[in-house]
Amino acid sequence: MKQIIIILIILVAVGLNAKIIQNFTFGTSFSARSSQMGNIFDYEIAIEFEKIDLIYLEIEKERENGINFYNHEFKLTFSRPYFIANSKWLNIESNDIDLKQIDVRGVYSNYSIGAAHKWINDIPETNIITGIKYNTRLYVFNFLLVQDFLTKDFKDWDTETMCKVDLDIYFIKVYWKSQILNIGILDWSTKMGIAIKL
Repeated sequence: MKQIIIILIILVAVGLNAKIIQNFTFGTSFSARSSQMGNIFDYEIAIEFEKIDLIYLEIEKERENGINFYNHEFKLTFSRPYFIANSKWLNIESNDIDLKQIDVRGVYSNYSIGAAHKWINDIPETNIITGIKYNTRLYVFNFLLVQDFLTKDFKDWDTETMCKVDLDIYFIKVYWKSQILNIGILDWSTKMGIAIKL
């Protein structure tokens, strides 16, 4: 755990070297869904702070079958040509997922490969990680697909997929976002949101 904290501090210090306020977005998103308990209204509501390729923070309140949960995702990224390092902490209370991960990868075009060390509910594991990141713009629409595949034995694979489509008009973005996490436990989230670019 101390190693994660040290690496996070180093990444933040390097990231502060950049103009952190420039290209920063603040957003909020919402998802409504049916409950298994009759007429109880279930939902997810979240706030997000993001500077692309540097820092991402999402804090979420989720009500599932009438019970409230609080989830969060925190990610730091350090990227250079042909190289990327990530650290993240994902806590999803509703599915008892506590994931901490550090990875270092070589990058070519839209593809990456490297090594990742992760802790799922404080159980450590080292994996090979491969990823795909596809980002394109069509008129006022941005399309982003990020997929990571992790394995330690080439038999069992953990996957994380995030797809985002946003309508970008001046300093406002309206977006649809879906995330699927499969690490032995499947967690799926789809939300609509609005963000302001600072």
